[in-house]
Amino acid sequence: FSSQVRGTDKLLNKASIEDRRGLIEEYLRRIFSLEDVDIKVKMICSLGENSVVIRDSIVQNYGDISSICMNLLSRIIEKTHIVPEDTKYCIKLIGMCHAAITKGNPESAEAFVHFILEVMNTGGTSSELGLISGNTLVLLLMDLCTRDEFSKRFDDILHQNSKEFTRTCLLTGLFSIGKIRFLLPYHHQSDEDQNDLISQELQEPDSLAPGNLFSKYLGKLLNMCSTASSLTYQNFSLLKLWTIKLKEAAQIQGKNVHSGFLDETLVHSVLDLCQGNFETQCKGVPDVCRDIARTLLLAARTVWSESSFSSFVRVLLKTTLKRKWSHKSKYFQLVLLVPFAGLHDSLEPGFGRGLATSLHSNHTTHAGVEVYKLYLVDSIIWEREFAQVLLENLLSDNLLIRQNARDHWLPLTLRNVDVSADVLCKLLEDQQNSPELVLQTQLDILRISRRNGSLSSLSEQQYKVIESGLIHSSTDVRSAAFSVLCENKKRGASPNQRDMQLVLDFLQNNITEDCPRFRQSALSQFSLLMIRCRDSSAQMTRMLDKSKAGEESVQLIADFLNQVLTNLMGNLLPGGNYQRKIFSLNLLDIFVNNFICFSAAGANKCSGNGNPEQFLQFAHSRGLLIFHKFEYIQILLLNIEDKMGDVRDISGKILKLFKPEPSCLHHVYTRALRLIESPKDRLCESGCTLLKLICHWTSQRSAAANEEGDELYSRICDTLLEKYMDMYNQCVQDFLAVIKQDHLHGTISALRGVLLDEDSAQKYVFNQEKLEKLMTVMENSTNTMLGILSGRMEEEVYNPSFEESANAISKIIQNSDQELEDGGDDSSLPESHQLVLSAVWHNIKSCAQLAGQLVGTSPLEVQPLPDSAALSINTVKRCGNVLVKILTYCRHKGALEGTVQACSEFASRLVSCRIKEYMDILTDILQGVFDHIRTSGDSSVTRRSAGLPGLVQTLVAAESNLGGNSGTLLKETVNQLVSMAESCGDLEAEVKDSSAGHALHILRGIVQDAAVSRHIGPYIHTVVQTCLRSFESVNWSERNAALQLFGALAPRILGQKKLRTESSGQNKVSLLEVTVRHPRLIDLLLKNLHESGSDSNKLLSASVVPILTLVSRLERGVKSSEDNLEQRIVTSVTGFLASPVIQVRHLAARIVAEFSTEQFTRILESAVELGNGQTNKLHGILLVLRERSSRASLGLSEDEMTSLMNIYSSTGCYVIKVTVQQILHNVDALSSLKPDDDDDAKALRFQPAYFQHLELFTQSTGSMSVEALVQALQSDDNGKVIRALDYMLSQQTALQIPGLVDLISGLLTSLSQQHQVVVRLLDLLNSVHLEQQINSDSEMSLDILETLKESTFSSGLSVELKLTLLKSRCLNTLLLQDDWAWFFGDTSEYVSYFVETTEKILDFSNPRHTEDCRLTAASCLIALAPCLKKRKIRGSMTPILQYGIINLFNSALILLQDEDVDVRNAAAKFTSKIKRSELLPQEDAISTQLGVENVIQAGLVELTDVLEMFTPVQTLLNTALIRQDLEDNSTKIQTLFKRGDGVNVYEEPVYMIKTYYKCLRACSNVQNLELRLSVTDVLAKSDQLIDAIEKNGRENPYPKMFTLTGFDSTIRLVCLLQISLLPGILKTPVSQDEKQSIEDALQKLKKIPAVPCFFQ
Repeated sequence: FSSQVRGTDKLLNKASIEDRRGLIEEYLRRIFSLEDVDIKVKMICSLGENSVVIRDSIVQNYGDISSICMNLLSRIIEKTHIVPEDTKYCIKLIGMCHAAITKGNPESAEAFVHFILEVMNTGGTSSELGLISGNTLVLLLMDLCTRDEFSKRFDDILHQNSKEFTRTCLLTGLFSIGKIRFLLPYHHQSDEDQNDLISQELQEPDSLAPGNLFSKYLGKLLNMCSTASSLTYQNFSLLKLWTIKLKEAAQIQGKNVHSGFLDETLVHSVLDLCQGNFETQCKGVPDVCRDIARTLLLAARTVWSESSFSSFVRVLLKTTLKRKWSHKSKYFQLVLLVPFAGLHDSLEPGFGRGLATSLHSNHTTHAGVEVYKLYLVDSIIWEREFAQVLLENLLSDNLLIRQNARDHWLPLTLRNVDVSADVLCKLLEDQQNSPELVLQTQLDILRISRRNGSLSSLSEQQYKVIESGLIHSSTDVRSAAFSVLCENKKRGASPNQRDMQLVLDFLQNNITEDCPRFRQSALSQFSLLMIRCRDSSAQMTRMLDKSKAGEESVQLIADFLNQVLTNLMGNLLPGGNYQRKIFSLNLLDIFVNNFICFSAAGANKCSGNGNPEQFLQFAHSRGLLIFHKFEYIQILLLNIEDKMGDVRDISGKILKLFKPEPSCLHHVYTRALRLIESPKDRLCESGCTLLKLICHWTSQRSAAANEEGDELYSRICDTLLEKYMDMYNQCVQDFLAVIKQDHLHGTISALRGVLLDEDSAQKYVFNQEKLEKLMTVMENSTNTMLGILSGRMEEEVYNPSFEESANAISKIIQNSDQELEDGGDDSSLPESHQLVLSAVWHNIKSCAQLAGQLVGTSPLEVQPLPDSAALSINTVKRCGNVLVKILTYCRHKGALEGTVQACSEFASRLVSCRIKEYMDILTDILQGVFDHIRTSGDSSVTRRSAGLPGLVQTLVAAESNLGGNSGTLLKETVNQLVSMAESCGDLEAEVKDSSAGHALHILRGIVQDAAVSRHIGPYIHTVVQTCLRSFESVNWSERNAALQLFGALAPRILGQKKLRTESSGQNKVSLLEVTVRHPRLIDLLLKNLHESGSDSNKLLSASVVPILTLVSRLERGVKSSEDNLEQRIVTSVTGFLASPVIQVRHLAARIVAEFSTEQFTRILESAVELGNGQTNKLHGILLVLRERSSRASLGLSEDEMTSLMNIYSSTGCYVIKVTVQQILHNVDALSSLKPDDDDDAKALRFQPAYFQHLELFTQSTGSMSVEALVQALQSDDNGKVIRALDYMLSQQTALQIPGLVDLISGLLTSLSQQHQVVVRLLDLLNSVHLEQQINSDSEMSLDILETLKESTFSSGLSVELKLTLLKSRCLNTLLLQDDWAWFFGDTSEYVSYFVETTEKILDFSNPRHTEDCRLTAASCLIALAPCLKKRKIRGSMTPILQYGIINLFNSALILLQDEDVDVRNAAAKFTSKIKRSELLPQEDAISTQLGVENVIQAGLVELTDVLEMFTPVQTLLNTALIRQDLEDNSTKIQTLFKRGDGVNVYEEPVYMIKTYYKCLRACSNVQNLELRLSVTDVLAKSDQLIDAIEKNGRENPYPKMFTLTGFDSTIRLVCLLQISLLPGILKTPVSQDEKQSIEDALQKLKKIPAVPCFFQ
């Protein structure tokens, strides 16, 4: 309607005045005659908002408006609750016609004022309605009162309505509606305003005191912004409104204003307030603060003299530049000040690199971008200050920095600086290091240039860069290269044939990539490519009607898209891993959205006509892009049963586009009912998805087209409910017998999905009678399941311990008539116990989720009709009771998590309905929980209150989501919890949770909740106070709960950590920010510290460490606070420097070092002055010095060095010695300190920090000479040997020792059983420096191998791994020598040594081993790669040596399919280093898929003597792996997960067969492989398998061939049959008869649609 009004307004403006008046009067007459007041008011408001012409006419009908508003007002008041929608339009209408209403009917206006105030004071009023009310109220008061009267009455209203929300709305209305001439004193108004009505009312001089209305509320505004509350954003928005008015006033006054109008004190106070909130967690506040500060500075520039303002800005800028670049507030201030100060004046040495610090953390990146953007307007400044900095960050080794530079700085630069691409490319040419990052940056520049339109076509050189990137080992490089192909500024630009082929190859080679960033980028770019193909094909197809010239181009696109569709479907067949399936489905979803179910809206919004309907007709006429195929239904149904939820969801979404036959529906329905009987969640969810699909498919048919079975499908909800009720009744008799056949929870989950899911075609089909049945069985089921866990099914449910639950389940099993075989698994629990426990908690969770979603999605009516699907109050209460009972009496984590989620849905619905009767249910639940906590104290302390925090948290969060004017539940909850927390528990009841413990755990949940975080601010001080008091409780459980609560409070006070590194400056928070947001908090913490420090009866108060930890994350600002808070912090903390607890001393030292202004020398003097017996205090002072020395570059004077030396030498405490060492290390003076000569070193080993003291000496540069190292290594003291080895590992220069390898070999022989020594020796030999020596010196390798053969080392996997890696490096060196054949002859012992090593590598590659083992195996392969690249294997190496190499290749194939990405990347690195097949690209680094092909082809070409041992040959030619007894894919539905399931979830045996076949076929074109294969056996297997497939039926949507074993056997058979026909593979060619039989078998197999789809 609003859109129509705007169109009508345009027409009225074109009409003549007379015609316009007549049309409007007739239109308004019809509207005013409507009987429905609600509709009338909404239409009038819409007319007034969207048409100025009509609004003027509406205002003239003030009599009618007044009566309408009074009528609606009376109806609103009569209702039991205020309907926000009606109220909003009523108040809007009043505001629209305020002048007419007050002039014609002042009494009505007064009634409206009182009504509006009532609305603002009503809890739950939205911010939008509150602001509308405030504006309308101000308008009415301005019309009803003179200025003096307005000021007095407005003050009275503010005083009488103390609610913060009301005050915010009123003041917002004042400064939003009040004209500046009304707010300013009269003698500051301009002459042109004198004729205004309001100005005429302000002629009395007494009322014209300066600041009468404008400045009198500023103090209140600043106070509101300084106080944490749920209205923080609204309060700052109000302050922003005030500054806008200030700017208007300044423009009116000019520079002739009196000095008090805008002084520096006011500006500083507002700017400080903004600075303290630049990093607040309250969403939107930092941006509002930035606008406030900018507007304030603009006002100051208008009022102040130019010199004064410039001086003020320079001082601010100078202060800002002194701040740390790790502070986000610095960037906000620079964005403000740089435009005023100028680009050149704001630059200082190192500014560019300092600004680049913002890229080190996501927290500061966007703020840094805003500053960086300012300098892009000047290309000279950019090139001089930022070009090199940008390049350094693009090539950074830090992934986060590099990614932020790529995503934020680079696109902005190329878009705004014309010369930037040329400058960066020129700088890249000079880069010799990091070829991978250079390539990536080149591709990024191409990508962004294509997007900007500055690069329309690609040159041959650019294509070479792209092709290198597409096959690179780095996912970021491959992603960037793919983006270049897909990007184009013109959406209708079609990709050329070369681009299409590159895209197809890229998708096929990267479909299993598991990097989320890569997949997300590829999906985004693929979407752009599909839009280009769609728009260009649609445009060219339309042009075919005029000319056939473009038919070839359309055909090219159709062929390309058909190939994409076929490939994607082929990737969804059995045997694919999750990465393949989800990536293919996401790509397919994009394809479908663009071509199958096109809609010119949302993501498909396009310029021009991009409807692909004509193009699809063109493609279909040529047999292309036919999507609705039965085989595609089969494939997608297969993926409905996938383990991963997102795979199931997307498959179900795409299946909705199909219309299966009735026979197919019957199979799907039967399958769904079978799946929901499973104990596995994923299968139950699959069954639910299938049932919803059946509902959807049958609902799409017309009534005349109903098929047999549709009536059954239309009653799915009834069927499921009846089934569950029947099964539940059986459960009471023999629970185990029932769940052995049906786990129950799948049925209730399926019912929930079909009945309540938004996308279900049968939602809300239950009437009141069926809802009653549902509620009854749900309540009974919940009680029964809780009773099973407690063992008291006939008694009142209570909260059992874990032991009681286990005993209760055992009793259920013993009383059952069923017998389960509990063998076959070594798990700690028998299968029967697992089955019962799983069934119980799954049913509890399912009932809770049903109760939550039932309330969360169903309509609500207080008194529903019998046929209504709405929930009555009683039904809602029963649902709430189910949730409360579970969260109160259950302790199972899985059940609790599901119930908390359901409770959140339940509470959100009741709060949002705004019906008092329903909202009161939440209050009753909360009160019931609090009563339970006060009276029930039998829950175990290990539960951490279990579900209670989640229950209260969700109820409070639901109300908090309503907006700023909410929090009634929060206030009441916090008050009650604080009251309960203050009641100390009994020391003897520590094994149980006390009421105080429960209260503290619940407070923790509330504080942690993200939704509540916006409202928790006003209560932070109270909660912290309660938490500190609880630290002193005698009950451990309460102290533990308080500690967890304090941990939740810290992020709310300081904000989340920006980096994981604890000591990072990014994690520091300015003291100013905390004091601005929480003014009294620091005083509270300091008071507690003072009291704790003065209590001599305790070693340490429990609150000290948490408080010090929090304060240690604070840092002082550039200027000190007015109340000298920094010095008070130092005074309160200094006493803890002498604490007997070392952690306290560390924290206190960090704080004192930060806030103390005392000089380093003076602090050192105080340490020297300490007498004996004050070791703790001495250590604390030295820790302060250590902190100071680590934060700034210091140069110590000779006296300071002497003082530190004296402290070091005079103490016998190694903790103090270590601290002195660390101070000297920080100032690069540790080498001047000499270690003590310890006469009794063994006795000192047990002193604290002794070994750290020695380690620091070994790490100091130059502290150990070569002679000293040799002497230490030859010592009989293993401790000295270990310290020497540690030093050598840390100092590469120490490895330049003559005869080092001989020395190490001697140690390996003599100390082979000393594990610590052996590990370090092997690490030394495997170090980078010695690795280079070993690779270049064959004699050294021989010596090492001889030593390893002669030594027997201590057992241990870590030693074995290091030995294998060392042997690999030595053997590689020998194989690289020119006389390698002499070492590796048939009778050489090195051959067996080599083979044994390769067998170890093969064993370590197995997925059953740990990640470290597999990574070491990959490292061994990389170590041996150089010899494999240099040496010719075929015809040069003996068969036994080839056997060793075949082990390496088999190991590489295993590692390339490893589930860990680091292992795969390491194996891919190996494949890039070995000899490259001529059939593959020759780039230095290749992707994992190309690496697999390279290994296979290298093995096939080089290892001809042992090919039968090669995994691809063994796997592909083994006919025994082809099975005829195809398994039923429903056999595993009833089983739980078994140990060993999913050892390697990335492995894809079926798709690897395809790769093996591809490589065999490619290699057969260049040489004869002469493989042995029994063709007769293959033909026999083919006949049997084909018969089994045909017996299963081709129309069955669940063919046995689609099981993993069935599809594996089918693909193996197809590959073997095709191999038999190919020349150059088999040693004995097939006969003519065999050839005919093979062709016949292949013809039959290829009729199976999945087979050709798989081999596309």
